[in-house]
Amino acid sequence: MNDCPSTADPCPPDLDDVIVRLADQQTALSRYIDRRWSDLDDVHLARLLSIHGQNAARLGHLLRDWRAIHGEPLDPLQQAMDEALDRAGVVLGIDLGSSDPLDAPAYPPIDIDDIIADLDGKCTRLARHLDRCLQDGDDDRFPRLAALYSRNTAHLGRLFRVRRALYLRTPEELEALIASMLDASAGESEEVHNAPQP
Repeated sequence: MNDCPSTADPCPPDLDDVIVRLADQQTALSRYIDRRWSDLDDVHLARLLSIHGQNAARLGHLLRDWRAIHGEPLDPLQQAMDEALDRAGVVLGIDLGSSDPLDAPAYPPIDIDDIIADLDGKCTRLARHLDRCLQDGDDDRFPRLAALYSRNTAHLGRLFRVRRALYLRTPEELEALIASMLDASAGESEEVHNAPQP
Protein backbone atom coordinates (compact mmCIF):
# COMPACT_ATOMS: atom_id res chain seq x y z
CA MET A 1 0.00 0.00 0.00
CA ASN A 2 2.30 2.80 1.20
CA ASP A 3 5.67 2.24 -0.51
CA CYS A 4 7.78 5.06 0.85
CA PRO A 5 11.28 4.89 -0.67
CA SER A 6 13.10 6.45 2.28
CA THR A 7 12.52 6.60 6.00
CA ALA A 8 14.33 9.97 6.14
CA ASP A 9 11.59 11.50 3.98
CA PRO A 10 8.35 10.22 5.56
CA CYS A 11 5.53 9.71 3.10
CA PRO A 12 2.05 10.80 4.01
CA PRO A 13 -0.11 7.85 5.01
CA ASP A 14 -2.08 6.08 2.33
CA LEU A 15 -5.87 6.24 2.83
CA ASP A 16 -6.12 2.46 2.43
CA ASP A 17 -3.59 2.04 5.28
CA VAL A 18 -5.54 4.43 7.50
CA ILE A 19 -8.79 2.59 6.83
CA VAL A 20 -7.26 -0.84 7.45
CA ARG A 21 -5.62 0.30 10.71
CA LEU A 22 -8.90 1.71 12.04
CA ALA A 23 -10.75 -1.43 10.93
CA ASP A 24 -8.19 -3.58 12.77
CA GLN A 25 -8.66 -1.49 15.91
CA GLN A 26 -12.43 -1.80 15.50
CA THR A 27 -12.13 -5.59 15.26
CA ALA A 28 -9.96 -5.69 18.38
CA LEU A 29 -12.41 -3.46 20.27
CA SER A 30 -15.32 -5.62 19.14
CA ARG A 31 -13.62 -8.79 20.39
CA TYR A 32 -12.76 -7.09 23.68
CA ILE A 33 -16.39 -6.03 24.19
CA ASP A 34 -17.63 -9.53 23.36
CA ARG A 35 -15.18 -11.15 25.82
CA ARG A 36 -15.84 -8.72 28.65
CA TRP A 37 -19.54 -7.90 28.14
CA SER A 38 -20.81 -9.65 31.28
CA ASP A 39 -17.89 -8.37 33.41
CA LEU A 40 -18.38 -4.68 32.56
CA ASP A 41 -20.57 -2.33 34.54
CA ASP A 42 -23.00 -0.26 32.52
CA VAL A 43 -20.84 2.87 32.56
CA HIS A 44 -17.85 1.07 31.03
CA LEU A 45 -20.03 -0.96 28.66
CA ALA A 46 -21.73 2.22 27.45
CA ARG A 47 -18.38 3.95 26.96
CA LEU A 48 -16.97 1.04 24.92
CA LEU A 49 -20.11 0.62 22.83
CA SER A 50 -20.16 4.36 22.18
CA ILE A 51 -16.57 4.23 20.91
CA HIS A 52 -17.48 1.16 18.83
CA GLY A 53 -20.39 3.00 17.19
CA GLN A 54 -18.31 6.12 16.57
CA ASN A 55 -15.52 4.08 15.00
CA ALA A 56 -18.00 2.32 12.73
CA ALA A 57 -19.36 5.70 11.63
CA ARG A 58 -15.82 6.98 11.03
CA LEU A 59 -15.02 3.94 8.92
CA GLY A 60 -18.10 4.76 6.86
CA HIS A 61 -16.87 8.34 6.40
CA LEU A 62 -13.42 7.10 5.40
CA LEU A 63 -14.95 4.71 2.83
CA ARG A 64 -16.97 7.60 1.41
CA ASP A 65 -13.73 9.60 1.18
CA TRP A 66 -12.08 6.59 -0.48
CA ARG A 67 -14.81 6.54 -3.13
CA ALA A 68 -14.37 10.27 -3.75
CA ILE A 69 -10.67 9.69 -4.39
CA HIS A 70 -10.76 6.40 -6.30
CA GLY A 71 -14.11 6.60 -8.05
CA GLU A 72 -16.81 4.00 -8.14
CA PRO A 73 -15.58 0.52 -7.22
CA LEU A 74 -16.85 -2.64 -8.78
CA ASP A 75 -19.73 -4.11 -6.86
CA PRO A 76 -18.94 -7.05 -4.55
CA LEU A 77 -20.41 -9.58 -7.01
CA GLN A 78 -18.11 -8.39 -9.79
CA GLN A 79 -15.15 -8.42 -7.39
CA ALA A 80 -15.91 -12.03 -6.38
CA MET A 81 -16.28 -13.11 -10.02
CA ASP A 82 -12.97 -11.43 -10.95
CA GLU A 83 -11.17 -13.13 -8.08
CA ALA A 84 -12.64 -16.53 -9.01
CA LEU A 85 -11.58 -16.08 -12.65
CA ASP A 86 -8.08 -15.07 -11.56
CA ARG A 87 -7.75 -18.16 -9.33
CA ALA A 88 -9.09 -20.46 -12.06
CA GLY A 89 -6.71 -18.88 -14.57
CA VAL A 90 -3.74 -19.53 -12.31
CA VAL A 91 -4.79 -23.17 -11.83
CA LEU A 92 -5.37 -23.69 -15.55
CA GLY A 93 -2.34 -21.65 -16.58
CA ILE A 94 -4.34 -19.44 -18.96
CA ASP A 95 -5.69 -15.92 -18.97
CA LEU A 96 -9.45 -16.04 -18.49
CA GLY A 97 -10.04 -12.49 -19.58
CA SER A 98 -9.16 -10.49 -16.52
CA SER A 99 -8.60 -6.91 -17.57
CA ASP A 100 -5.47 -4.83 -17.11
CA PRO A 101 -5.20 -4.09 -13.37
CA LEU A 102 -4.38 -0.45 -14.11
CA ASP A 103 -7.67 -0.03 -15.98
CA ALA A 104 -9.77 -1.84 -13.39
CA PRO A 105 -11.60 0.13 -10.71
CA ALA A 106 -10.06 -0.12 -7.27
CA TYR A 107 -11.71 -2.07 -4.48
CA PRO A 108 -12.21 -0.61 -1.02
CA PRO A 109 -9.62 -1.98 1.42
CA ILE A 110 -12.34 -3.33 3.74
CA ASP A 111 -15.87 -4.63 3.24
CA ILE A 112 -18.48 -2.26 4.64
CA ASP A 113 -20.85 -5.21 5.10
CA ASP A 114 -18.48 -6.56 7.79
CA ILE A 115 -18.68 -3.25 9.65
CA ILE A 116 -22.46 -3.18 9.31
CA ALA A 117 -22.80 -6.77 10.55
CA ASP A 118 -20.52 -6.13 13.53
CA LEU A 119 -22.34 -2.96 14.63
CA ASP A 120 -25.71 -4.62 14.08
CA GLY A 121 -24.60 -7.53 16.27
CA LYS A 122 -23.66 -5.13 19.07
CA CYS A 123 -26.97 -3.27 18.69
CA THR A 124 -28.90 -6.55 18.85
CA ARG A 125 -27.02 -7.62 21.97
CA LEU A 126 -27.58 -4.20 23.56
CA ALA A 127 -31.31 -4.44 22.76
CA ARG A 128 -31.48 -7.74 24.67
CA HIS A 129 -29.57 -6.09 27.54
CA LEU A 130 -32.11 -3.23 27.55
CA ASP A 131 -34.99 -5.74 27.64
CA ARG A 132 -33.43 -7.35 30.73
CA CYS A 133 -33.10 -3.92 32.38
CA LEU A 134 -36.80 -3.31 31.79
CA GLN A 135 -37.77 -6.76 33.06
CA ASP A 136 -35.66 -6.27 36.19
CA GLY A 137 -37.26 -2.86 36.76
CA ASP A 138 -33.84 -1.19 36.67
CA ASP A 139 -34.93 2.33 35.71
CA ASP A 140 -31.57 3.93 36.53
CA ARG A 141 -29.56 2.11 33.87
CA PHE A 142 -32.13 2.12 31.11
CA PRO A 143 -32.06 5.79 29.91
CA ARG A 144 -28.28 5.95 29.35
CA LEU A 145 -28.21 2.60 27.54
CA ALA A 146 -31.32 3.44 25.49
CA ALA A 147 -29.70 6.71 24.35
CA LEU A 148 -26.58 4.78 23.37
CA TYR A 149 -28.68 2.23 21.47
CA SER A 150 -30.36 5.08 19.59
CA ARG A 151 -27.04 6.69 18.62
CA ASN A 152 -25.53 3.41 17.43
CA THR A 153 -28.66 2.57 15.47
CA ALA A 154 -28.36 5.97 13.76
CA HIS A 155 -24.71 5.14 12.96
CA LEU A 156 -25.94 1.87 11.47
CA GLY A 157 -28.42 3.72 9.25
CA ARG A 158 -25.66 6.00 8.00
CA LEU A 159 -23.50 2.98 7.21
CA PHE A 160 -26.30 1.60 5.03
CA ARG A 161 -26.37 4.93 3.21
CA VAL A 162 -22.58 4.81 2.72
CA ARG A 163 -22.89 1.24 1.43
CA ARG A 164 -25.45 2.41 -1.10
CA ALA A 165 -23.16 5.27 -2.17
CA LEU A 166 -20.21 2.90 -2.55
CA TYR A 167 -21.88 0.20 -4.61
CA LEU A 168 -25.05 1.83 -5.94
CA ARG A 169 -26.82 -1.51 -5.53
CA THR A 170 -28.20 -3.27 -2.48
CA PRO A 171 -27.57 -6.99 -1.94
CA GLU A 172 -31.22 -7.61 -2.81
CA GLU A 173 -30.80 -5.77 -6.11
CA LEU A 174 -27.67 -7.79 -6.87
CA GLU A 175 -29.54 -11.04 -6.16
CA ALA A 176 -32.37 -9.95 -8.46
CA LEU A 177 -29.85 -9.04 -11.17
CA ILE A 178 -28.15 -12.44 -10.89
CA ALA A 179 -31.51 -14.23 -11.01
CA SER A 180 -32.56 -12.32 -14.13
CA MET A 181 -29.21 -13.05 -15.79
CA LEU A 182 -29.57 -16.75 -14.98
CA ASP A 183 -33.14 -16.77 -16.31
CA ALA A 184 -32.02 -15.04 -19.50
CA SER A 185 -29.13 -17.45 -20.05
CA ALA A 186 -31.41 -20.43 -19.37
CA GLY A 187 -33.85 -19.09 -21.96
CA GLU A 188 -31.06 -18.63 -24.53
CA SER A 189 -29.72 -22.13 -24.03
CA GLU A 190 -33.24 -23.52 -24.36
CA GLU A 191 -33.69 -21.65 -27.65
CA VAL A 192 -30.39 -23.02 -28.96
CA HIS A 193 -31.34 -26.51 -27.88
CA ASN A 194 -34.79 -26.32 -29.53
CA ALA A 195 -33.53 -24.66 -32.74
CA PRO A 196 -34.00 -26.78 -35.89
CA GLN A 197 -30.84 -28.59 -36.93
CA PRO A 198 -29.72 -28.18 -40.58
